[in-house]
Amino acid sequence: MGLFDKILKQKLGEVLSDAAGKVIEKATQMKEEIEKKNPTANTPQPTRSPVYGGAAAERKDAAWFSRVIAESFPGYEVQANVPVASLGGSGKSYDFGIYRGGSVAGVVMLTPHNRDRNRAFLGAKNAAKSAGVPFINFYLHMPNERDYVIKRIQAFLALSR
Repeated sequence: MGLFDKILKQKLGEVLSDAAGKVIEKATQMKEEIEKKNPTANTPQPTRSPVYGGAAAERKDAAWFSRVIAESFPGYEVQANVPVASLGGSGKSYDFGIYRGGSVAGVVMLTPHNRDRNRAFLGAKNAAKSAGVPFINFYLHMPNERDYVIKRIQAFLALSR
């Protein structure tokens, strides 16, 4: 039975791989045809939330978070790509360090879906915890509306006082 299962899985994998390749090829051809007929079809459109019904939304990337933090917390300095080694650890750099009076008030990480369990993320999170520095994470697949981000950061910064 084990050999039969192995052969069946291998054949099924080959069939699915071939089918997926054909679908991708056809989709690429269709996209090229649409772009030839309508040159504006390649113009970037507002990003849509994959989770919350697809409503048009402002792109919530690192630049957006940096701008929100800087505008909403003028008494703090925001630095991007802060090395974890600055807190005595190893792992993925923090997307932002928030500083007040030259001291770190907290660190921020922006995480794609399902990346909060990998070694680099956990190393960075644990380094902040060991250093007694507040750590906050925002999932990029979530809506992260401006007011929500500001309220979470306010609560987060209150921990560092």
